[in-house]
Amino acid sequence: MKLYKQPPASADKLRALCAIAPGLDAIATLPRALVSDVRTGAVLGFTMALCEPGFEPLALLAKLSVRQQLGVDFARLLSLFSTLHGELEAIHLAGAVVGDLNDQNELFDPKGAVRFIDADSFQVGGFPCEVVTEAYLDPLLYGPDITRPCATHDGKPRWFGRGSDWYAFAAILFRSLTGVHPFGGS
Repeated sequence: MKLYKQPPASADKLRALCAIAPGLDAIATLPRALVSDVRTGAVLGFTMALCEPGFEPLALLAKLSVRQQLGVDFARLLSLFSTLHGELEAIHLAGAVVGDLNDQNELFDPKGAVRFIDADSFQVGGFPCEVVTEAYLDPLLYGPDITRPCATHDGKPRWFGRGSDWYAFAAILFRSLTGVHPFGGS
């Protein structure tokens, strides 16, 4: 269960995420049901599936010593990213965009499973992703307010989309393979 300190910006977004959750339960901790104040009816949060024990953040894969400790060799690393690739495609086919795709919001277990967490920030329908991890933000989306479409070089507005998720995926893969971010940061 996740409860918000302040009421969520959009209970309708949470409802939209609940609607796609059944098809993605095996790969993402999406909202399953809303939790409301019985007196006022205000949405306070949501329930979600519990991630099984043994999962670790993908960020650990960027450290060769940790990979060796966990028994994740190069072939297993590529297999994990192949799984992540397929799961990201499934999220897109369900009509959602991760938006805040980063190596802390995706978990893996050494056996080969991958899970997306913190999925209430997914972009779905007309409800944008409102958070981002700067290191994995598609440069086409740089702007003062990520909740509004920004103009690109061709003057057309851009939101998070499949392309921005694939940009983040590629940056995470690069970091996992080399130990450094594509732009040299950690």
